Amino acid sequence: MIRRRLAVATAASALVMSPVVLPTAAAAPQPSGDGSYSSGQRADWRSTTTTTTQPWRDRTRSSVQRANDLVAALTQAQRVALVTGDYASLSAFGVPNIIAADTSSGVRNESGGATALPVPEALAATFDVELAQRYGDVAAEEARAQGKTLMLAPTVDVIRSGLSGRQTESLSEDPLLSGRIGAGVSRGMRSNDVLVAAKHFGAYTQETNRNYGNINVSERALKEVYNAPFEELVTKGRADAAMCSYPQVNGVFACENKALMDELRAATGFRGAIIPDFMAGTDNVKGFNAGVDSTILWPYFPRDAFTNGAISATRLEEAAKRVAFAIFNSGVFDNPAPAENDDHVSTATNRAVANRVAEKSSVLLKNSGVLPLRKNVSQRIAVIGPAGADAMTGVGGSSYVIPGTVTSPLAAIRAEAGSGATVTAAQGSLGDVALPVVPSSALRAPDGSAGLRATFYGNGTFSGTPVKTANVATLDHQFHGGEPLTQGLPATWSARFTGKIIPTHSGLVRLSALVGGGVTVKVNGQTVIAGQREFTNFLGMSPVNYPLQGKVQLTAGQPADIEVSYTTQGNGFLPPELHLGWQPKSLIADAVAAARGADAAVVYANQASGEGMDRDTSFALPGDQNELISAVAAANPNTVVVLNTPGGVTMPWLSQVEGVLQVWYPGAAVGTGPANVLFGDADAGGRLPVTFPTGPGQGVVAQGAASYPGTGGTTTYAEGIHTGYRLFHKNGQTPLFPFGHGLSYASFAYSGAQGGTISSTGTAQSVPVTFTVRNTSNRAGTTVAQVYVGALPTIVETPTKALAGFVSLDLAAGESRTVTVQVPRRSLQFWDTATKKWVTPKGRVLASIGTSATDTPLTTPITIS
Repeated sequence: MIRRRLAVATAASALVMSPVVLPTAAAAPQPSGDGSYSSGQRADWRSTTTTTTQPWRDRTRSSVQRANDLVAALTQAQRVALVTGDYASLSAFGVPNIIAADTSSGVRNESGGATALPVPEALAATFDVELAQRYGDVAAEEARAQGKTLMLAPTVDVIRSGLSGRQTESLSEDPLLSGRIGAGVSRGMRSNDVLVAAKHFGAYTQETNRNYGNINVSERALKEVYNAPFEELVTKGRADAAMCSYPQVNGVFACENKALMDELRAATGFRGAIIPDFMAGTDNVKGFNAGVDSTILWPYFPRDAFTNGAISATRLEEAAKRVAFAIFNSGVFDNPAPAENDDHVSTATNRAVANRVAEKSSVLLKNSGVLPLRKNVSQRIAVIGPAGADAMTGVGGSSYVIPGTVTSPLAAIRAEAGSGATVTAAQGSLGDVALPVVPSSALRAPDGSAGLRATFYGNGTFSGTPVKTANVATLDHQFHGGEPLTQGLPATWSARFTGKIIPTHSGLVRLSALVGGGVTVKVNGQTVIAGQREFTNFLGMSPVNYPLQGKVQLTAGQPADIEVSYTTQGNGFLPPELHLGWQPKSLIADAVAAARGADAAVVYANQASGEGMDRDTSFALPGDQNELISAVAAANPNTVVVLNTPGGVTMPWLSQVEGVLQVWYPGAAVGTGPANVLFGDADAGGRLPVTFPTGPGQGVVAQGAASYPGTGGTTTYAEGIHTGYRLFHKNGQTPLFPFGHGLSYASFAYSGAQGGTISSTGTAQSVPVTFTVRNTSNRAGTTVAQVYVGALPTIVETPTKALAGFVSLDLAAGESRTVTVQVPRRSLQFWDTATKKWVTPKGRVLASIGTSATDTPLTTPITIS
């Protein structure tokens, strides 16, 4: 992420309500083998300076030649300027100013005129590489129009635990899907002559301990899983930059890990620049010497290191050539950002792309026949939950894009339902938000005064003799250290706040804790909230807060014991905070009444997530949302749940409801995209890019604390190469919903599979698998054909099933299509740690074809000769 010179934009137009035919993204210019572009592929011959005196301006030369020529003409000080981002001082050489932008979900800034695209995880759910290219095209086109030509995107971190706060900023738990979709995004971005920085290299999968934690990961897992998407972005997506990540990888910070960075270059021939994440690592000079080429996101880099011998002239020259290569090869040099730019860059065409992604990423998890909902008939529909202006549109942190004026889910459903329908709204639940602060009138200290009694300790563990006590009126504090309450306390401290809480209503009472630090809330001795947050909100980059949620049954007027234990341990670099909120009256009864009088009920549920936090290991929907769904389903047999969540959640109500639609965070299309699917204007085209577990007893979390979130500052990737659905298969676990799952309103039949032959020592890079898909229904629909390969013919352990190819097919009613999926050679190989080579074992490999990782009835052998 970057905190300087970033501006975001807000789309002000209403989104279209029906599917739109989208324009095809411009084709990216293709380089020759040595990286050069043919004449005419670049726009704007920008200078009258002759190519004789400045040969790097000659566009007929390769990017390597041009970079070498430019760097040869620079003094040492000018080379320092190039690698530190002082581009203005190099204008005489034709080097344009380059401004970075967070563009994972569109352009992030603070002014509000860019298109808020659905989150990248939603894009991966489309399994549509062409749509991914259009997605990248939109983000980069709008960034360039705002004067920004360094895209800090796409994010291709393989999703590991299903709990990372940045999960929706990533793509998938599968490295092949992550690489294919990520490369599509990169190609779309590159078609706009911008620099693409793939992030975050490498093995970055969680926010807990992300800045200083250590990742223990095997060599095979790095090669076969975590590095694989980055290699695809370089070789197929033509990314000219890569961003190294925060944590240590096998004991060395990623941005100081020479072996890790050298591996990316050796595996791909990568000639571009490696840049650090913002303030990543602990020794920037060590990082530069290890292979970081640009210091633009190290604001405190000691520039004297280039003159005092800490960084050699040879290393500086190497880094300068890599930065220059990236600038030439991306097209930024020949086609810089426009001198005049506009913050308001969203267009109807780009919003249509956002809407199409939202439609095609919506995953129909369950449908017992209630969907699609009817249109233009006399009916009553109850819309319940955070479906108005409170609908979540994006992931918190550096990837959040202000959505602007959008159609809410409620308004979109009203428009889709059409004439004759009555659509009513009931809040039911506030969703995953920080609740209003508990007032002093509802709290009683032990001495009978309003508020609570605070006991402070001079450490973070509530141990030893208290250092001070005081009464507090409420728990609504940002502790700066100078206020009387915490004056004199050390940097790390803890406190217990005790007394009574007096409920004003009987029934379910919600509590929330918005903290920077760790907190446990007990009511009548029952733990209601327990958890830790580094930040309450990631640096104010988005309106998404990160509360911890709880609930308890209480009786009006009957005081209950309350104990709030707070520690500054686990707080980030901002002042610690503690805000205790509540919702004393449940909203569920009103929602049940609305549902009981309706023909169908649509319940929206959400969960906040973002940079600087991880989700709770319970996988539960936060707050009172499970209770709401169960109560509504009991009142209305035609209940549909729309999950606006970052990933899998437990669904104790699943058997009670008729339909479940997963929509991720749909950006500016938060209302229109899912509504089009609910009413059948668009088929549910999405398929799960991650496995949905039944709960913490499955997957990575079930391996214990050492595996997630880590112990003693180290997280061990004990599953090795068996990430995601591969681990479920290895352990014989049946998930709640498998990777690749998703229903359609149409039905399909698969037949006639035929696998090909590939030589173990030949040059062919893929082998064909051919089969036929037929739409057996009377309506058009979407199916995602998935090809998996089984265990390889070797004694070396390999996954029992791994995705090797896929294709998203839109078929008309009755249409049949024969398709060929090219299975890459890499899917038939394993990394030999002894020889440090890829091995293609001879024999037969079973290819299985179907609609999810657990539904592959069609099989055919692939022969490796």
